[in-house]
Amino acid sequence: MENRSRKRYYSIFSVILLLAGGGMMIYKPIMDYWISPNHLNSLYQTGLGAEGIKKNMESLDEQNQKKQVESFDFTAVENLGFLDKKATIKTENVIGGIYIPSVDINLPILYGATNENLRAASATMKPDQAMGEGNYAIAAHNSRNPQLLFGALKHVEAGDELFITNKDKVFKYTMVQSQVVMPERVDVIDDVADKTLLTLVTCYSSDGSDRLIVTGELEEIVDYSEVDSTIHEAFEPL
Repeated sequence: MENRSRKRYYSIFSVILLLAGGGMMIYKPIMDYWISPNHLNSLYQTGLGAEGIKKNMESLDEQNQKKQVESFDFTAVENLGFLDKKATIKTENVIGGIYIPSVDINLPILYGATNENLRAASATMKPDQAMGEGNYAIAAHNSRNPQLLFGALKHVEAGDELFITNKDKVFKYTMVQSQVVMPERVDVIDDVADKTLLTLVTCYSSDGSDRLIVTGELEEIVDYSEVDSTIHEAFEPL
C-alpha cells in the first residue's frame, strides 16, 4: 500500500514537472508573438501630431547636461531577454517615427537610448542630432519575432527605402551598407564629411556580443502633407 502511494506521488510530481517545463518553453513564444505585439502596437498610437512632437523637441532641447549624459550612456543598456507588458512609452519622449516598407518596420523614435525607451521602440543615439543632417543614428533591440522592434533589420537590402519623420517633414534615405561590428565601434554613428546619413543599430547575435549596422544616404526631403499616401498612413498614428 505504501509503495503504491509512493508511486502515485512520483507520478503526480513528474506530471507537474512536465507541465512546468512545458509552460516555460511556451511562455517566451506567447509573449513575443502574441501578448507583446498587441501591447506594443497599442503604445504606438500616440496621436501627438506635428505640434505635439515639436513641443517635445523644444522641451528636450532645454534639458540639462546631466540628463543628456544619462540618456545616452550606451554602457548602461541591457540585453532584452524577452518582451513583456512592462514596456511603456512616455509620450514626452516621442520625437518622430521610422518606417522601412520592405521589412515592415514601423516604430516611434524616442529621445535617448535608455533601457525604458529601448524596451518599447527605437531611440536616438546622440543628443544633438537633427533629422536630415549629419549622421542621424537610431538604435532598437533585436527580437525573436521579426515583426517587433528591429527584428527584421537584417533583411534590409541595398537600395531599400528608409523613412523617418518628425511629422513636419519626411526624410527619405536609401540603404547603402549593412555590416556587423563589435560593440566598441561607436565610430559608426559619427558624422561623415560631405554625407547625410541615417544609421540604424541593433544586436546581431542573440547574446548581444556584436552589432548590426545599416546605413542609408539621404535622397529626398518632403513635406509631411505631400508625402505618398502609403508613407502618410504608416506615420499617421504618431
